[in-house]
Amino acid sequence: MARFGPRASSTLAAWQRVLGDDDEPAANARVALQHQVWQEMVAKTSTEAFQDPDFRPGPRAIDGRREEVSSSGDFFKATMSEVLRKVAPQDGKDVVLCHCGLVCEVRHVQKKGSTRAALELQWRRFAATGDWKVVCDEGFRPSDVRQGGVGDCWFMSALAVVAERHDLMRKLLPNLNEGAESGCHEVRLFLDGHWTALLVDDWLPTTEKQRRPDGTSLAYARCARQQLWVSFIEKAYAKAHGAYRFISGGETSEALLELTGAPTEVVNFQDPTFDPELFWARLVSLLQVGCPIGCGTSALTLEELGLVGQHAYSVLAAEDGEGLDSLDGLGGLSSLDYSERVTSRHVKVRNPWGEWTRREQDELLAQLGVAIIPSDGCFWMNYQDFIRGFACCDICYARDGWHGRSFDLAFDTTQVGSRSVLRLKAPCSGECWIMGIQPTERGKQIKRPPGYYLNDLSLLILDDSAEVVASFLGGARRDVSCSVMMEAGREYVAIPLSFRATKRGPFVLRVYAASPVEALLEAPSPELTWHAMHSLLMAPKPKTQKPFQRMAYDFGAGQVVVIEADFMALGLVVNRNPFCLEVDFHAAGNHTVLRSQSGLLDGREDQQRNQRHQAAEAKAKAKMKSHVGKPNWQLFEFNALVPKYSQALAFVAVAQLETWEFSLESMEAQQSLESPPAMPSSSPFAAVASEERLEELEDLELQAALLASQVDTEVSANMDEDDLELALRLSMEALPQVVCNRWSRRKAAAKIRARWEPGGRG
Repeated sequence: MARFGPRASSTLAAWQRVLGDDDEPAANARVALQHQVWQEMVAKTSTEAFQDPDFRPGPRAIDGRREEVSSSGDFFKATMSEVLRKVAPQDGKDVVLCHCGLVCEVRHVQKKGSTRAALELQWRRFAATGDWKVVCDEGFRPSDVRQGGVGDCWFMSALAVVAERHDLMRKLLPNLNEGAESGCHEVRLFLDGHWTALLVDDWLPTTEKQRRPDGTSLAYARCARQQLWVSFIEKAYAKAHGAYRFISGGETSEALLELTGAPTEVVNFQDPTFDPELFWARLVSLLQVGCPIGCGTSALTLEELGLVGQHAYSVLAAEDGEGLDSLDGLGGLSSLDYSERVTSRHVKVRNPWGEWTRREQDELLAQLGVAIIPSDGCFWMNYQDFIRGFACCDICYARDGWHGRSFDLAFDTTQVGSRSVLRLKAPCSGECWIMGIQPTERGKQIKRPPGYYLNDLSLLILDDSAEVVASFLGGARRDVSCSVMMEAGREYVAIPLSFRATKRGPFVLRVYAASPVEALLEAPSPELTWHAMHSLLMAPKPKTQKPFQRMAYDFGAGQVVVIEADFMALGLVVNRNPFCLEVDFHAAGNHTVLRSQSGLLDGREDQQRNQRHQAAEAKAKAKMKSHVGKPNWQLFEFNALVPKYSQALAFVAVAQLETWEFSLESMEAQQSLESPPAMPSSSPFAAVASEERLEELEDLELQAALLASQVDTEVSANMDEDDLELALRLSMEALPQVVCNRWSRRKAAAKIRARWEPGGRG
């Protein structure tokens, strides 16, 4: 089989051994610098406790907005409750007194200044000394996690399942209670593809409107048993994204990635390919090896199951049949009787709100004769109810003892693709994940340059025979990942792709492997990349991490193959004719960027569709509350010229937002008298020989060789040179001229001519 060939001479870096994880200071400069600062703070003998200068207590840490500034100075330097004190209302209006004792008006600052909710919060110091601890001696427990006033149930659910693994929690809080008296706490999170250490102080927001059983009045996340680890991790996450407001709303898979640095996968229960039996086997095995798993509901959640719509939960266990009697919290077993319950499948789920809303729980427990115990949010569900009530599961493949390393790359704005690829070789066989991660859009209002958005990102993984062994057509996604079983002694190449990178920007390729591997950054081979992409799109059973839909539209001796992934679509024209083929396309896209053979396309507004979808988009925005914009339908008209006996990409449509839509309205194919556009072989839209034609060419070469051999035996020794050349030309008629890198007329002619020249016979 054909190998990769020699590596590029302009190697970008030397081979690096991926051994251990890069969350420790010795392997990560980002972590080492902050860890040193933490050590200095702990070593100080000053009596003043640490106060974070980069995330000061106050309204801006809550909503990310700048406080209003008056002529006399920073008027909102402290919270409203610290500056003003209320007295008895007059004429139905709140009256407050300034420090000078005069009556003043309450300013409810909006938009430009801090919100009223942010101003009303009070900040208190929770020193981890005495009765308070960062974590108790008993260690981390999922049941200790409590969500607060921020809409980060997705983050709390992820944190609860990660808390099942002490090894993962030690990565987040490497110092535990050490140095707590300094008020400086080190939290490590996996941000934008790298482990990053953040220092937070012990000042936390509180509110008089929420009286907690422990008397803390903490406004946001809190922890049972007078622990602070939940609050500190949430504060570090808010600091990383600019404010508490920016961590409201998200996906559990996002949080799992940033808490573990391990690849995640979302399993959609509504997907037509979803197999409940297969997923049950996966769920049980993944929980047995300790993989953190979350689940979430949709807006259409069944209320009779007692689940909250658009809410995130944690999956803690899955049991099949015998043994459920001894498990705690036997509530939520549907309406099955006791004998049916013992022999059925059940999933243990936890609500981060600390309660379960199903009203029938107490009645069911009473019927079963089970004592009613105050709920900590955990309950058991019948597996069928589980897949009916929830919309998806978020799986995190965090494994104890695996090896991880992140490599910095950048998008190439001069051509489609990236500047580098990652070559891997495995000393021993084992599973390996390759992840592509872009900087997040979360908190981009204050953390990113103006106009920041996600580029589309896809991955191709090739073995040393140039075959696609794994892939992920990602589109406008923050992260993508592929799993491959690496064989000892073989090499693999991870190729990141982007079809619409119009702005320079970094991204990360991360290796996460069961065994140590060797990695090398090097320059890409575009020809190899696009041939591999064609093979993937034309394969009957493509090797892809996330299945995509493949549709073929036939027209005589050709077809248009359309590939639809979650956030991108590709069109491929296959021309089996002995002439150039021209295909005209008419398409419509909502929040769509379209690239064709002529480059990025400017569409024209589709006013009719925009008006028709205005109401639907507004309703979707009210439900989803993120990544939803007003309708932006555009009409596109373009064509593709494809040489004879070849295939070529006609278009690539990429999502700008998650609510994108793309519709191929019509196609018209006809013979073209024009020559195909001159394109370098490095272009993704360059034509290559169709896969079917390649097989035919092998037979044709054999036939041509047999024909030449037949002429060789029939000619006499005195055949002159002109007759010999004529016979050669006749034999060449069996090989049509095609556009193909693997086969060409020149190469075929050279092979046949070698049989006629002296010494050329075998």
